[in-house]
Amino acid sequence: MFVLCMSGVLLSAMIGAPQGGGDATMNAVFRDRDGSPTAVARSVFSFGHAILKKVAAKEANVCVSPISLWFPFSLVYQGSSGVSQRDMAALLVPADPGQTVQGARAAIAVLNRPTPGFTVSLQNAAWFRPDSPPSRQFQSLATGPFASRVFAVSAEKAPEAINAWVNEATRGKIPSLLDTIHPQEGMVLANAAYLKAEWTKPFPAYATTPRPFFVDGEREVKVPTMSGTFIARYVGHPDFLVAAIPYKDEAGWLVLAMPKEGHAMGELWKADLAAMHRAVLRATPTECIVTMPKWKTATDLDLKKTLSSMGMVAPWSPRGEFAAIHRQAFLSRAIHKARIEVDEKGTEAAAATAIGVGLGGGASDRKLPPILTFNRPFYYAVVERTTGLPLFAGVLNDPSK
Repeated sequence: MFVLCMSGVLLSAMIGAPQGGGDATMNAVFRDRDGSPTAVARSVFSFGHAILKKVAAKEANVCVSPISLWFPFSLVYQGSSGVSQRDMAALLVPADPGQTVQGARAAIAVLNRPTPGFTVSLQNAAWFRPDSPPSRQFQSLATGPFASRVFAVSAEKAPEAINAWVNEATRGKIPSLLDTIHPQEGMVLANAAYLKAEWTKPFPAYATTPRPFFVDGEREVKVPTMSGTFIARYVGHPDFLVAAIPYKDEAGWLVLAMPKEGHAMGELWKADLAAMHRAVLRATPTECIVTMPKWKTATDLDLKKTLSSMGMVAPWSPRGEFAAIHRQAFLSRAIHKARIEVDEKGTEAAAATAIGVGLGGGASDRKLPPILTFNRPFYYAVVERTTGLPLFAGVLNDPSK
């Protein structure tokens, strides 16, 4: 199965989801008056989905968190310059510094707000060697708008401290993020994202039975498949079935996009996914019968390798230009782990991202509701209502794996 969790995360969510409650000022950080995404929202969306597209080309099932990816990379971007800044900007498509800082502050405030049935936890932290702290300016940026907890710790004790923090922040879903601190590393920046969301009502357990899932035109697998009736949203599209299944009180949605028969998953990346998300999240809620598999996916990514192949090369050089962080700083590595599980009760997902900073060194007469059956490879995403930001997103090619 192919699942992409973007802390994440979701693709359509940030592109003009319906307006929800919440503070209007905070909401304006992510959506313009006409509902279109701001530069900050576009940055979260484009960076996460660029990585998703790249990894999806090689992996059957993959999970990433766009919001978890965005936070640490946006933070180090603030301290970059020269060619390193240019390489990062090509993928991050960043907003201006003021908007990015405002976006970080607002995302932390809005997404961590208690919401019954839709729990999101987003945390940032930084660990540095006591003998080589980052600049005061960078520490202020990290602890201020990016709300990072900052720790001075030796290289020997850092892995245990970092893993304990990640384990707690992800509710035990990601118990370990890294094993060692590289000799040249003077600092590690990390983000942890956690989501637990309940459906508006559970899929009935008795209705979950083994049903065929068509992996491709020639092979099918039988997997546990859920079925239930929801007040959902869906739109007609010539090539894709696009739907949004609500979580409790419509605090967010699981957005699904499945190529119709005769179309391949590869066509998804050529389509206007943002427009699909806008359309389905603005569609009229309709009673629908939803059938889709249960699934669970785990992904571990070496982001240095992935991003280098996408053109982000200069930041990894010992000559990387991050003097605003530390006079000898460069990016030594980047790791991303994500987990997602979708079942009858709802969705639980977690992600962690770390960047190592090296130092130079009804009735019979009633019309039947639409039947939305997802039994072929499809794209999915978890979208939060107020911000419209992608929390987790993915593609499922084979639920049996």
